[in-house]
This record gives sequence, C-alpha cells and structure tokens, in this order.
Amino acid sequence: MPKRKAKHSGWTYGKRQKIPINLGDKEDNYSEEDQISQLPDVILISILSLLGIREAARTRVLSKRWICVWKQITCLNFDDIDALSKPQKKRRQRVKTTSSYNWVNQVLQLHQGPSLDEFKIRSSSLDYSPSSSEIDNWIEFAMWRRVQGLEIDLEAGRRSRFSSPSYIFPDKPFRSPFGISCIKSLKHLSLSFVNITGELV
Repeated sequence: MPKRKAKHSGWTYGKRQKIPINLGDKEDNYSEEDQISQLPDVILISILSLLGIREAARTRVLSKRWICVWKQITCLNFDDIDALSKPQKKRRQRVKTTSSYNWVNQVLQLHQGPSLDEFKIRSSSLDYSPSSSEIDNWIEFAMWRRVQGLEIDLEAGRRSRFSSPSYIFPDKPFRSPFGISCIKSLKHLSLSFVNITGELV
C-alpha cells in the first residue's frame, strides 16, 4: 500500500525532500554582507575602528564603498610596528623593519578621516629605529587630525637602562594658531623614552 502524502504549509511529508533555500520573497533574501552594507557610514567606520588596521583594510575587497569607508577609521594603532613582518634571517632585519615603516607612511597617506580618536606608535626594534623626521611626520599627522589620544612608545629602543632618549618631541605642530587649536582636542598623551623641551611644556 503506497504511503500517503500530507501537505502542510508548503512541506511534503513521506518521501525525503530537500530543505528549501529561499525562506522568503526574493527581495527579502539579502546576504549578510548586503545587510551590513546598508548601515550608515558613521556606524561602519565605528565598527572598523575596533579592528586592527590590517583587518580593516581587508574589507576594501567587498565593494567600492568599503574602499572609502576603511580609510576613515578613527583609531590608528601601530602597536609593535616592527613585528608586522618577521624576518627569517637576522641579516634581513633592517630591510623588513624599514618596510614596516613604509607601510605606516602608506596608511597615513591613504587615510581620509577628518579626525582621530587614537593614534599609537610603538617600536620594539633595537637594530633599527624610525628616524626623528619620520616620527615628527607621524605626530604632525595625528595632531592635524585633532587626535584625542596620542601614544608614542620608544622604550624598547634603548640600549641599556641608563640610556637617554634621543628623540625630542616636536614643537612645530604647536607654533601656529591652527596647531594650538588642534592641541585643545588632545585628552590623553603618553610618551615613553621621549624628550620634551622646556618651551613645549
């Protein structure tokens, strides 16, 4: 005696049936990426700012819109920039580290956001440290974007516990009226192994 088939709400019982993929109308069947992309830019920027810079940059492959969004993240945390690319041989250390600093400069050139919540640089290399002019440019970049939290950590670059810091915090960003207005946005400043002149204080 053949099995009876009962139909209920579009499902057929008896024989095995494939589970339907479309659970609603076509216009309601959005992918997860499409749903996220519908959010306003300000929310997307906030989300990406919680990620690492490399992870945020990878979202640019999603669409043309994401290419612009990741460039506006408000937190630039270059924590241990020397570890971005680990060399397999010690003789390649200088080349790899220099490449990491070039990557920092490239990120700053691409950044399009008008302001920054946080900007952090930490160098752990004993063999090669960024030049003073490089660090000056990074700090000036952050100050021009009215950064609220600035952290420069060069502690690992000292040769011994009795070494004196060789880098002097620049006063150039604060010489102009615009620079003075930018410093008013600064709420948190952390400097490790950095000299500060009396005039700047």
